Amino acid sequence: MFIPPSNEMWRALIETWSRMNHDEPWKWLDEFHLIGVEDPFSGDTGIGHFIGPEQGTVPGFELMLGSQGLAGQIALWNRSGVDPVEQMTVRSSLSASTSKRSALDRKELEAIKRLRFKFQGDWPWFRNQYPGFYPSRLDFEEARTLLLAMDQALDVARRAKKDHDLIDRWHDVERPIFTRKGKIEGERIVWEDGWWQPQPVITEVSTLPDELIKSFREAMGKKPRGNGTWFLGCPYLLNMVAEDRQGKLRVPRVVAFIDLDGLGTVMLRAFGKDMDVLMPLSLVDGLMAGKEVPRELVVSDDFSEALASDIVQRLGIEVRRVGGLPEAESAAKNAALEFERAQIEANESKSAARSKRAR
Repeated sequence: MFIPPSNEMWRALIETWSRMNHDEPWKWLDEFHLIGVEDPFSGDTGIGHFIGPEQGTVPGFELMLGSQGLAGQIALWNRSGVDPVEQMTVRSSLSASTSKRSALDRKELEAIKRLRFKFQGDWPWFRNQYPGFYPSRLDFEEARTLLLAMDQALDVARRAKKDHDLIDRWHDVERPIFTRKGKIEGERIVWEDGWWQPQPVITEVSTLPDELIKSFREAMGKKPRGNGTWFLGCPYLLNMVAEDRQGKLRVPRVVAFIDLDGLGTVMLRAFGKDMDVLMPLSLVDGLMAGKEVPRELVVSDDFSEALASDIVQRLGIEVRRVGGLPEAESAAKNAALEFERAQIEANESKSAARSKRAR
């Protein structure tokens, strides 16, 4: 259940946002000056950094959520010119920045009005961002986490302005990050300096129960086995929006099976709602979509490997990770783009027909 920030939380968030804009820590720190903050309520560590206008974006503060959040940011650092929607597929963070009044939703505007804050032009903008989802407003716990992290990061930034050796520009994934660690003592939080070590990120997806695997193996046993090698790709549909059962907007993605002999598409299936449950089931349909069941399935990214490794190998088919298959990856993306164009055209035709009937 969504629990919104309280009035007190809203006030503290906005006041800390105002302090950040007054201090402008991005004038002496850049996005590679990382500041860890351990949430005393959850025990989780976030990695904060200030982003200035020289990075080509709106100034603000971003709190990357643990190792996954840091890994997503590293992926973006290693690539240039990434589409904003594609960035949503890897980011895991909470952020405080500035936007126009029109970008805030009704609940946020009501909270600001209740607290009698007045803004002209630049309004406070707080959002969460999880991989594959569109940004949305913060709940109570997210607001508390962001508030504590932003407050501590601002204090560290002030210290770093005088002590240039306090935090270095981070450049090594194996290097620990300077971190403020909070501990609840009675009715107050006590903070102390420490270090946080990034951990390897393990991608996890839904799997299938043994009885279901058994029935699928029996069905596949009736189909001839070939010697073919197929590629499994799961590209996102960057120009479409799906809504899950909780009403959250997400970036849809597809499961695409590409036969490496000729790069033909064996099967493509798109998922939005119930993606986490239905994507594993689609693997069986894909493996049985051709004339023969392939001998081997190859993948080239963490998600596809996690999706296929358990289920496909339990079905008796080898799964192999490769460094990269540009032609197969392009074939999967092109198939997804063709599907996307067809869906958009169909939706536009339906919309035009409805408008015509309305006239």
